[in-house]
Amino acid sequence: MRRILLCVFALTATGLLLEAADSPSSLTGDWDLTYTNSEGSHSALMRLEQTGERVKGTVRGDGLSDGVIEGRLQEAKFEFSVRFYDSRRRLGNPTGCTATVEAGSLKGFCREHRQNWAGKRKS
Repeated sequence: MRRILLCVFALTATGLLLEAADSPSSLTGDWDLTYTNSEGSHSALMRLEQTGERVKGTVRGDGLSDGVIEGRLQEAKFEFSVRFYDSRRRLGNPTGCTATVEAGSLKGFCREHRQNWAGKRKS
């Protein structure tokens, strides 16, 4: 009986390790972003908090209004919308964005502005 319990424990632990290896790490934390538009190259800070698949956060940066982020992380694909504050501190319409998560970095695209961006986890 003892041997069976040890085998079950070993198989369960191995399964959990493999599952963790297949899924990307949490997006929770601060991310340094870079993007380019018609005015040149810019940087921004994205602060994210992940609970399960759900991700919420904020973004602020050079020449950029503060924004609020809501989205989902499924496998290595992060889909989210960002709503920027206007001059009266009202949230605007959502801008749809996607990103691929790999090895502590994000590579993304925002549809409305047809803009590529990249992010690295802040150390």
